[in-house]
Amino acid sequence: MTRRLYNGDTTSVVYTTPGSLAEELSRSRPMADPKLEQFHMSYVSMLDQMKVLQGRFNQRRVLFLGDDDHMSILLAAFADLSPVVLEIDPRVVDSLQGWANRLHLRDFRVLHHDLRNEMPDIGPPCESFYVNPPYSSKNAGHGIRAWITRAMEVCIPEMEGVLVLPSDEHVSWIDRNWLLTQEFLTANGFRVISCGEIEHYYSFANDQGLKSSNLYVRRVDPTRVLKELPRAGSSLYR
Repeated sequence: MTRRLYNGDTTSVVYTTPGSLAEELSRSRPMADPKLEQFHMSYVSMLDQMKVLQGRFNQRRVLFLGDDDHMSILLAAFADLSPVVLEIDPRVVDSLQGWANRLHLRDFRVLHHDLRNEMPDIGPPCESFYVNPPYSSKNAGHGIRAWITRAMEVCIPEMEGVLVLPSDEHVSWIDRNWLLTQEFLTANGFRVISCGEIEHYYSFANDQGLKSSNLYVRRVDPTRVLKELPRAGSSLYR
């Protein structure tokens, strides 16, 4: 697949494949900050992710809670969706906005926001969400549940979502966090649609060789509500 994209000023037009854009994004995005649980997905995994998600988000307004990977840019460039990105890291905000301007992406919105604060006005509610949350290895999955809670606050009641969760088999903290996440999703009326068709790989993760996979969910009973608001300070991430 190719798409006609602007590169720099409007007089310089290039034809960029998803693979070449993913590779360039992976090279240019700001260095990951482990204090914010930023661990970059490899550009090959970004490309695989785009392929499985591009149809799922078709013609939808999609909430991205954090996006140091820059998946919102890759998807906006090669799929039909309108991203709304909330990101705490000002370096990432500037990078995302710069890429959106550079590629002349329409309906792309990025806001500098700390999810520990109340959610900002994002306009019309989103129909879907994409979250690659803190894996919360030391706080029993709190970050994952906090990210889901924030998504519920600004999405339609019958939202669909993609959660990127650690997938290594039979690691005690991963098994525990999956169980707690499943319980929390059920308590909020979500059903699991599918999971794990591909695995994602990371650069410089705390756990060497850590992998993740997608969990696809749909909220089928919005009357079920169990919020978990983000904790203050660094305990949100650890």
